[in-house]
Amino acid sequence: MIQPQRRAQFVFIILGACLILATLACQLQLGGPRPPSPPVEIPPDASTLLEQAWSSAVDAAGQTGEITLTVDEPQLNGLVQEKLEAEVNPTILQPQVFLRQGQIQLYGISTQGPVRARIHVSIQPEVNADGQLEFEIPSAEFGPFPAPQALKEAVSRSINELFTGTVGPLAIGFRVNSVDISDGRMAIVATIR
Repeated sequence: MIQPQRRAQFVFIILGACLILATLACQLQLGGPRPPSPPVEIPPDASTLLEQAWSSAVDAAGQTGEITLTVDEPQLNGLVQEKLEAEVNPTILQPQVFLRQGQIQLYGISTQGPVRARIHVSIQPEVNADGQLEFEIPSAEFGPFPAPQALKEAVSRSINELFTGTVGPLAIGFRVNSVDISDGRMAIVATIR
């Protein structure tokens, strides 16, 4: 027969083990960086507005040989949201994109295994020697920690696929000269090849 004191210890150990297992079975919420307020309002026809902006820029390029495409935060958020909704298991949930400080600032929620956290990714667009846009990620946060390399690579792939899948086919025949981001707008200047 077990003594009362030992019985209490045994029950305490069993309860503690159950509590630890229950905690591990649940998703761990890490918190993390919050997007700037207020959130970007996305018009219902954001992708159509982006296509119209592209068509207008191409029409203007016929006269000058230079194309300038200006994309604003609502258009870019609509495009990102549309693409992520089409994915079976999106990398980022509840995305918010801001065009600030010369960078694309992406906020959202990501789940890596049993851990769920708010994320922030700084994306630096650059023009390579061939006149094509590339996207570098100088910093990324997953909750209160630097993002794992796998998350950075997944986000980088998603961004490059988003650009090449949406704007890439339209940009054939153009050489990108510069990209400027400020005050909620991104201006891409290119010339006809």
